[in-house]
Amino acid sequence: MKNIKKGHMGSTIKFSSAKDNELFLKDFHKPSRMIELFPSWKYQENYNINKIKFKEVIIEELILKKLVDELIFSKVNYSLEKLHLCLNLKNKTLDESEQNKISISFYKTSKILNDLYINFINDVISPLFKEDIFYQVIPTFRFHFPYQAGYKWNDRYHTDIMLGHPPFENNIWVPFTNTYGNNSMRITPYTESMKLINSCNVDFEVFAEKTQYDIDFMCDLKKYSYPLEMNYGEYIILIQNVCIVRSTMIQMIRV
Repeated sequence: MKNIKKGHMGSTIKFSSAKDNELFLKDFHKPSRMIELFPSWKYQENYNINKIKFKEVIIEELILKKLVDELIFSKVNYSLEKLHLCLNLKNKTLDESEQNKISISFYKTSKILNDLYINFINDVISPLFKEDIFYQVIPTFRFHFPYQAGYKWNDRYHTDIMLGHPPFENNIWVPFTNTYGNNSMRITPYTESMKLINSCNVDFEVFAEKTQYDIDFMCDLKKYSYPLEMNYGEYIILIQNVCIVRSTMIQMIRV
C-alpha cells in the first residue's frame, strides 16, 4: 500500500501519565486570559507602520539573504504581493516539514529585523497586558505562495496546542500583505473549535486524522471557518484553542 502522508499525526501531544493528561485537560478547559482582558477569543488592532516598518525591513532582508534578485524585484516595485513572481522554483517548493527555503532562512534574521520585532513586542503587545509577558525569542515567519510545489494534501486544520504548545499561550498573527479570500488564513471561532475538539475527546491524534479523512468533519470545519480579512498594519491575537488552516499565499509573522 502506498504510504499516505498523514501530516501532524505522530507529532501530536502525548502524555506520560493519566495525571499529566488530567492536568492538561484542566488547563485546556479553563477560561482564557484573553476573554478576561478583551473580552473575546480574539483581539484585532492596528500598529504604526511608519514606526514599525516590517515590510521595508523584510524586503531588505530578502535582498540581503540573496533570496531574490534585486533587479528582478525592482521591476515589481519591491512588492511582497508579487514576490512569488521573482523567485526561482527551488526557493518556493515545500519540503517534508512543509516549509520552503524562504521561511526556513528567516529562522535567523538580521539585528535590524530582530530589534524591530522586539520593539513591536515592547511598544504594541506588552502594554495590552497588566502583567509581564513571555514571548517567542525567534518569531516564526511564514512565506506561502500560490500553487507552490510540494503542496499535496488537503487543507489541514490544526491548533498549536495539538503540537505541544501550552493552552495559556496566545498566537499573534501579523500579515505583511493585505489578506482576503484564499489569500489568507482560515480560522474557526472558539465555540465551534471547542465543540469539534471535544467531539474527539480532546485526542489530537484522532482530531488530526479526522481533519484529513473524515468528510463530514472536514465539511464542518469548512462551514464554520472563514478567512481573515486584514490590512497591512493590523495584527490579531487569538486564543490557542481555535482551529486554523494555513493560507495559500501570505507573508506573515507568528509570535
